[in-house]
Amino acid sequence: MAVAYELLRSGFPYYMTLGQRRVTSNPVDIGFGKENVYVLTRGGLGTEVRVINWEDENLGVRGGTDLFQWPAALLVDSDENLIVSDEAKHTVVTMDKNGNHMETWGVKGDSEGELNRPSGMCFDNEGNIVISDTMNDRVQRLTRGGEHLQT
Repeated sequence: MAVAYELLRSGFPYYMTLGQRRVTSNPVDIGFGKENVYVLTRGGLGTEVRVINWEDENLGVRGGTDLFQWPAALLVDSDENLIVSDEAKHTVVTMDKNGNHMETWGVKGDSEGELNRPSGMCFDNEGNIVISDTMNDRVQRLTRGGEHLQT
């Protein structure tokens, strides 16, 4: 059984806090790489992916307002590419682990493959993206490049 490092004032145990001593405002999602932790933030003091490690060292930020307007979800693949859904732009953005933009896909609409406020995402067992197409009241399965597979 794991032993808690400390107790929060409310009495709940916690083991460590990451990102608290820097601008990590409004975290909305988190992803894990081989050695790094990726924290998606939006609004407040930053709209970006903050990168830290388990020693709580700040490794910088990826993305930003040039790529995201209202990011909602983050996926990290086996190569540590970062995939972010953006509810305001109705898009999905892919960056490499250094933050270099690889591709953006998605268009607002209600036809197959189109998105309206995409939010939560996960990978299926074949590496495709399953995404909550929030305002279209559906879930879609798309290739990594955004091609429609299933609704």
